[in-house]
Amino acid sequence: MTFARLFSYLLFTIFLAGLYSPLPLQAQERWYSQQQVEAGKTIFNINCAGCHGVAAVGTTEWRKAMANGKYPPPPLNGTAHGWHHPLSDLRRQINEGGAKLGGWMPALDSVLQDREVDEVIAYIQSLWPDRIYAAWLKKDRAVAQDSATAKPTVASTNEVEILRHLSKRIPNSQFGVPEETPMKGIYRLKMDDTYIYISDDGRYVFLGDMVDLVDGINFTRQGIP
Repeated sequence: MTFARLFSYLLFTIFLAGLYSPLPLQAQERWYSQQQVEAGKTIFNINCAGCHGVAAVGTTEWRKAMANGKYPPPPLNGTAHGWHHPLSDLRRQINEGGAKLGGWMPALDSVLQDREVDEVIAYIQSLWPDRIYAAWLKKDRAVAQDSATAKPTVASTNEVEILRHLSKRIPNSQFGVPEETPMKGIYRLKMDDTYIYISDDGRYVFLGDMVDLVDGINFTRQGIP
C-alpha cells in the first residue's frame, strides 16, 4: 500500500469514527438550552456576581472562616461544592438563601421567578467541566430516584420524644421536625432561626458544625455560602 493510499484510508477511518462516536456530554446530557444559559448570565451578573464574582469564580480563601465565623462566597464554577447538591437543593438555596442556616446569602424568591432561577442554574452549570457535570448528574438522578420510590413516613417515637423534651425545657422557642444525621443517635432540627443537634433521648444539645473528618464534609454548612 502506497503512502498516499494509507493516508487516505486513515482519514476515512477517522471520519467514520467521528460519525459514530457518541455525542459529548454537554450536547447529550445537559438539561438546559443555550437560550437559558444566556438569560441566566444576565440575571447572575445583576443579582449574584457582586458576591460570587464575574463568571462565578468566587472569592479567595473561601474555605476559611472570617472573623465573624461566616465563610466568604464560594466559587460556583464547578471548583467548589455546588455540584454536590441536586437540582432541587440548588433551587431551594437560591430561593431561600443561607441566612436561616447561619450564612449570609439573601433569599431571592421575591426577586426571581421560578423560570429565572432555573436560568441562573443553567448559566452556572454551563461553567462546569463535563466531568463535574457528569458527577452532579449522577447524584441528581440518584436523589430523584430515591424521592420517587420513597414511602410517606410518620414521625418516629424518637422524634416525638425529642420535641416533647425540648418543648418542656425550652417552652418559648419554636422547633422544626427532627431529622437523622450521619451520626447515629443524633438528630438535627431547627430551633427558631438556627439549627441545633440533639441526642435521641432529648437530653443533650450540641451547638456548632458537624464535620465528617474522613470525607472532609461539613454536614452543617453543606449548601451554605
